[in-house]
Amino acid sequence: MKTYIIQLLFFAQCICVLYGQDVRFSQLNEKDTVAVAQNLESFDNGSATLDSLTGSQESTMKILEYYVMHTNEVTTKMKLPIAKSYAVWGKYPEAAELAQDYVGTYSNDWRGWRVLGGCKVAMKSYNEAVDALTKAESLGDNGNYSALGGAALLADRLDVFESIALPHLLMLVNDTKGFPEGERNQMRGLLIVYALKTDNESIFLKAIDKVNMRDISQWEELKNLIAQGCARFNGSDIDTIRKELQAATEISSSLTATNPSPKRQ
Repeated sequence: MKTYIIQLLFFAQCICVLYGQDVRFSQLNEKDTVAVAQNLESFDNGSATLDSLTGSQESTMKILEYYVMHTNEVTTKMKLPIAKSYAVWGKYPEAAELAQDYVGTYSNDWRGWRVLGGCKVAMKSYNEAVDALTKAESLGDNGNYSALGGAALLADRLDVFESIALPHLLMLVNDTKGFPEGERNQMRGLLIVYALKTDNESIFLKAIDKVNMRDISQWEELKNLIAQGCARFNGSDIDTIRKELQAATEISSSLTATNPSPKRQ
């Protein structure tokens, strides 16, 4: 139990997709100050999107540098891109406070609830994260089921996981066109943790359906979860998976021994 909860925490850190880097503010020059102010005003009047303002680390840093110097000049609506910018740089309490202010006024905007929920996951306030992410989903956020599922499992809110996250994760886990391999493997990890928590062999098998064990052996945390599932469950299907995983691990170990990583100078 303890082992896969630790691994779940690893997956939760991944699904936040937040950088968590140190922030060293500097003063914006006049040109950048005018540009950021115009961008925030455009967002405020609906002519600019959230992604267009926060699509790069450089742009989020400039937003934060502007906000530090012009805190009293921003509107409530402008607090959403500022909150997301804080989250990108790992300033989760600051981001959560601004996101909370935003949803207090714009309570029907799922974007604010998503930012708030992601911050609450990072702050390990999992029940609050579940509440915020569930609210976001109910308002139309259909692309954040990994975050919601991870928060629900960490909060032991299996009812939320089963009713909302589970059916979507099962549907999306093999969607190679819609999600990159890393995101799909996060989904697999969450499904396996749920299967282990509930002793559900069927979900375990669905989680790893169509998986090439040689590829999965490169994902250490997921490989360990699959190994735990093979140790927990029985049957011919499990035996086949166990053998495939063992063979893939042996091949991976052999290749590593043959081609060791170069030593640092």
